[in-house]
Amino acid sequence: MIYDTTAAGIAATTNGQFFIVKGDGTNTYALMYKNVAAVATLVASYPSKTAFDLAFDMITEWMAFGGLLGIAFVDTAGKIYGGYRQDDALFRSRLALESSAGAISYSYNAATGYTDVNVIGLEASASEQIVAGNVAYAPIVDANYKVFGYGRADGSYYFHHLVAGKIDGVAGGAIDSSAYYFTVEDVSGLNQVIRYTKATGVRTQMTTGSNNSGPHLSSDGSNVIYSSDRTTPASEFFQSVAGGEENRVIGTSLIVPVGNSLSTSGGLGYYTGLLALRPNASFHLEAVSGQRSDDMAYRLGATPFSGSVAGASIPASGAVVITGLETSIFRLWQGATGALRVSIAGVPGNLALTGYGTVPVYTFTRDTAGSIVAVSNPVVITPTSGVLVGSTDASAAMALKDVLSGICILWLTYNDIEPGFSLATSMANIAAIVNKVRPLVKKMLIVCDHIGLARLTDATARANGCPAGIGRAGTEAISKQWIEASQALTAATLAAYPGECLDLHAALIADGYTQNVTVLGVVYPLVTLAILGDGVHPTTALGKTVEAGHINDSLLARGL
Repeated sequence: MIYDTTAAGIAATTNGQFFIVKGDGTNTYALMYKNVAAVATLVASYPSKTAFDLAFDMITEWMAFGGLLGIAFVDTAGKIYGGYRQDDALFRSRLALESSAGAISYSYNAATGYTDVNVIGLEASASEQIVAGNVAYAPIVDANYKVFGYGRADGSYYFHHLVAGKIDGVAGGAIDSSAYYFTVEDVSGLNQVIRYTKATGVRTQMTTGSNNSGPHLSSDGSNVIYSSDRTTPASEFFQSVAGGEENRVIGTSLIVPVGNSLSTSGGLGYYTGLLALRPNASFHLEAVSGQRSDDMAYRLGATPFSGSVAGASIPASGAVVITGLETSIFRLWQGATGALRVSIAGVPGNLALTGYGTVPVYTFTRDTAGSIVAVSNPVVITPTSGVLVGSTDASAAMALKDVLSGICILWLTYNDIEPGFSLATSMANIAAIVNKVRPLVKKMLIVCDHIGLARLTDATARANGCPAGIGRAGTEAISKQWIEASQALTAATLAAYPGECLDLHAALIADGYTQNVTVLGVVYPLVTLAILGDGVHPTTALGKTVEAGHINDSLLARGL
């Protein structure tokens, strides 16, 4: 692209489009876009053919932020004023679009195909601002409020959908992974985070009810982060770029054990031991005995699941039966009933289970009466709360966004082994859960499984000093498979989430709480009955204290 303070400049892009920058001599400037068909006419009128050629030579130039330029603004001396980065579809400019008069206007002329950005009173000093300079925070829109471009706080101007279509970014026409960009706009006197779809310019309001500011994407592009005055002092929140529940970036101090029987209260899990170590902490338990990683992924909303609504419609009021649930969120429920809060087709309500262990029946009851809502079965069911056991009313269940804002202790996979182990499936479930529950500051701990004497056959367990009934494997081959599958899962988890895991089995080996057992010629260190009274759970007072101690030490080591 060409920039000049006195005459029109042009530059063609690789996809046959170009921009124009004009200065009329009275400090009024316009940045315009038009189809490349008129290039020949404008080239003939440009005062310096050399500068025009130079614009094409600038495709290998790098500028602030680092990155190869696809097209560039240059003057006749080759000085770069701005450039378009093909890898992220952003146009970055040293022209901060800031004026002493403070007047910035936009106009879209459908007849000529121009979208004009007019900046009145632009001074020479302003045109020398670097990329970090001030910008105009306003979208370029047409009469129908279709967005064509937007100024960013880093000094860049982004054009995503001008006359001929969107600017595609990388070669091949792929826009960046998020497919959105974000801004803040005044909505009824409050600043709200607004999302624009890059390909079409569709506008979606992401927040309500509070003043919000500073939207930016997380490093992986999956979440938008912004400050909000809904807390005092204001703090940062995040949500998926596609929308959904808002979570605090810096989570609460609430401790939330998530898992199966190893994390429950009662006599099986480490929970009571952790309570004793943290008497002044706040706890909320989200553990259900017998569950696998897929069960937990479903009920935490980490993995989508669906069901069919009877009659393909949600009634105006009252309960409706749900069948064909593609999930086991109620697996091994501790009683005949259970419940959690969900949303179906945008309708919030209560999903209840009755008759577990006999003929289970699932029903959905909307929160408030309203119009009948038709659904297309199977329909996605989205959890919005934690679980309640022994009740069909989840109104007292903690909101899922509050569960996920706590310090989550994830002990997920012990029961993945016995039903038929797949390392890839378990790791996929762990990844889904981690991505769902982990605040951006990673207030989370993953506990890797201990390996107890229950992984043996009953005969081998008895031969190693256990009472009858401890060993649960049917054969020596199955026993060996279970032990090595657990070892492999621990190794994979430690590799995938370094610094966020507790290798509990290794810690118990270091404590001296294991005994060597030979299975099919291989020696394995397995946790003794002094810790795992039934070969599986820390049922002993020592077991609860020791395992809770390692979990607490891991939390403290991470400042939690």
